[in-house]
Amino acid sequence: MTTTFKYTDLFLKGKDGEQFELIDATVPSFIGTKVVMEKTATGSIVMKKEGTHGDQDASSLVIPYGAFTSGTYARVNPFTPIKLGEAMMHLENEIPVYIDYRGEMVEVDERSYLDDAYGIFDFEDLMATTFYIKK
Repeated sequence: MTTTFKYTDLFLKGKDGEQFELIDATVPSFIGTKVVMEKTATGSIVMKKEGTHGDQDASSLVIPYGAFTSGTYARVNPFTPIKLGEAMMHLENEIPVYIDYRGEMVEVDERSYLDDAYGIFDFEDLMATTFYIKK
């Protein structure tokens, strides 16, 4: 089941760089709109339009009106599963690869110790591991 959030929850629980999608709104044409949360220099969180993380232009901020403030949001999963062979190619090319370790996405590289830290002790464990890349 997908965890949903109300507008104010995004500012309390959202983290820098997290994306959310408007899944229910009073204005149906806004359903599906994606936003990104960004931490400001003062430490507060602001809501910005999709694809504008890091943009300093004020026009990238989402204006808080009815469709957004009364809407329901779901977190967008930025990770895509990939096969072991593809993960190895990414690691060889120094492209970040992630594994899901106890519900937390952890970046691994070709020098990561997978045994003690993540419970991957042998080839069978490695084959059973799902690797991810960020979209």
